[in-house]
Amino acid sequence: TSDKNTEGYENLNLISKQGVSLNKFEANQLRELTIKGSGELKIADVELNDGANPQFNKVNDGGIKTPGTRGFTKLDASGYTGSLTLDITDIVKEASDPFDSGKKLDTDIIGSKLGDTFYLRGGVGSRTNIDGGAGEDKLVLVSGSIGTGKRADGVTDSKITNIENLEMRAQSGDLSADFDRFDESLKRVLVRTEQMDAAATFTLSNISEKFSKEGVIDIEHSAGNKDETTNYNTIIKATLKNAKGDKDSLTFRVLDANNKDNSFEFEIGAKGVENITVKDEDSEDNEMKLTNAADHTGKVTLTGGTAGKYFAVASDIVAKELDASGQKSNLRLTVKDQKDKKGENVGQDIKLGSGDDILTFKELDGLDKNDKITDAGGNDTLRALFSKNSALNLKGIEGVHIAAKNNVELDISNSDKIGRA
Repeated sequence: TSDKNTEGYENLNLISKQGVSLNKFEANQLRELTIKGSGELKIADVELNDGANPQFNKVNDGGIKTPGTRGFTKLDASGYTGSLTLDITDIVKEASDPFDSGKKLDTDIIGSKLGDTFYLRGGVGSRTNIDGGAGEDKLVLVSGSIGTGKRADGVTDSKITNIENLEMRAQSGDLSADFDRFDESLKRVLVRTEQMDAAATFTLSNISEKFSKEGVIDIEHSAGNKDETTNYNTIIKATLKNAKGDKDSLTFRVLDANNKDNSFEFEIGAKGVENITVKDEDSEDNEMKLTNAADHTGKVTLTGGTAGKYFAVASDIVAKELDASGQKSNLRLTVKDQKDKKGENVGQDIKLGSGDDILTFKELDGLDKNDKITDAGGNDTLRALFSKNSALNLKGIEGVHIAAKNNVELDISNSDKIGRA
C-alpha cells in the first residue's frame, strides 16, 4: 500500500525466484528487509536510451520505499544466490527514530552472493554502511555525493566495502566521491555526463595508493554538446590521498558511448601526479585538456585511438617522457621543456604514434640537442622557433616547419626523413 498511515511491517522477508523486475517496491513502516531466493531481482526504474546499442539513460524515482518508517536500518541479501539491481536511494538516508527522541540510527546494506548493482539518486549519509558481498558489484551514483563516512559521534566510521566498480553518471549537477569511504576492493571508476548540452564536474578525492597504481578511471563520451569544440563538458578533479612522492601515477581510459556528437572534449585534473596514462578507446575525435599539466613532469603515455580521427591535447606537455607510440589517431601536441637549476632545457624524449601527427615546441629554442623525437609511422610535422644554432635529433619525422629570429644553423646529421625545412 502507498498510504504511510496504514499499519505495515517493521521486518519483512522478500523471497524471489527466477527473474523478477519491478520499478518500485513499497512497504509501510519497514525497518528491516531480508531478501532470499535466486535468479535476477530488479527493483529500480532504470531507463535506457533508444539507440542502436541501448545504454544507460537515467534512473527515475522508484526502487525500495518505506513510507512511515521509524528509520530503515538494514537490507540483508547475503542469503540471496542470484544477482540484484536495486535503487536504494530512499533507504540510505540519515535515519532517525521519531518515537525515540529522534535517536540517530545506522543503516546497513548487504548484497548477495553474485554481482549486484546499486543505484543512488542522491548521496549516502555518514551513518550508512554498504557491503556489496561476493561477486563483481557496482554502485551507480547519478546525483549527490559520497562523503568520507567519518563519524562525529565516536562510532566507527561508516564504510563502503566489496564494491569493485563505482559509476558516476551525472543526471543533474556535479558529482563527488571520497575514496576514504571505500575499501581496497574498488578498482574502477566510470564518469559520464548524461545531460545534453550541460557540463558536469566529477571530484574524486583521497585516491588510495593501490588504486592509483592498479585502478582505472573510465571517461565515457558524454551525451552531447552540439559539437562545440570549446565546450569541455566532462571535467575530472582527481586528487591522491598522498601525493608527496615523485612517482605518483593515474590511468584514464576514454570510452565510446551513445552520443549525438562527432567529437568529445574533456578535462582531466590530477594535481601532484607526475605520471599519467590516457588510453583512447573512443571511436570519434577527442580533445583533452590537462588542468595540472605542469605537475605531470615524469611520463605522459597516450595509447589507442582510431586511424583517421584526431586526438588533441590542449595543454602544454612538460613531461620528460611523452610516449604516444601506441596512438593511432592524428595527434595534435604542444610541448614545453623543463629547466634545470641553470635555466637550461633538460630535454624531452618524445615518441609519436602511427597517425599524421603535428608536434609543436611552444618556447623559443624549445627544441635543441637534448630532445629526442621518434615516430611510429604516418606523415608527421614538427614546428619550432629558433634564435640560435642547434642540433636536431629526429627519427621518422617527414616535415619540419621552422622560424627563426635571425640566421641560425641547424645540424640535422643525426636526423632522417626530413623532407623540407
